[in-house]
Amino acid sequence: ALLQLARPGCRPSSTWVGASEVDFPDQEVSLTSALLDTGVFGRVEVHNDIHALLAGGQGSDPGVAVVLGAGMNAVGVCGQREVRFAALGQFSGDRGGGGYLGLEALIAACRAADGRGEPTRLQALVPAYFGQSTTDELSLALADETISSSRLLELAQVVFAEARAGDLVSRQIVERQ
Repeated sequence: ALLQLARPGCRPSSTWVGASEVDFPDQEVSLTSALLDTGVFGRVEVHNDIHALLAGGQGSDPGVAVVLGAGMNAVGVCGQREVRFAALGQFSGDRGGGGYLGLEALIAACRAADGRGEPTRLQALVPAYFGQSTTDELSLALADETISSSRLLELAQVVFAEARAGDLVSRQIVERQ
């Protein structure tokens, strides 16, 4: 898409890119190099997409930006100092996005069903959301990939609704988030 913008007579003197899945400095350098190698973008600055939010709201002032989506990402800047964490889901300790909420909902539902966990309405709602009758049926469908595990993030809406409705386990999941 960026290359399509760089038509003859429309070449930017500088390009600022906020890209998802650019979580580490070496990834920023790699994408910057790839864009510079095209020869059409002038000066190039690449950051994780979270920086777009931070730049839009804070300019050069100190600030913190947080985005919750399928995962969670955050950055804090103050002068030349930057603090951020890898936004790689559970591989990097992510407890903030829809993926986390969905997995926690599934775990809570399964544990309630077999007696290891506290009672929760999630026990019935989680499998029903995917057209399954029980948590065991849902677990098997996820294990054999009949249902993609990536769909678990869809359960975030169920967790929030149940937390608002007073389900204690759902509320605890949201509080941990």
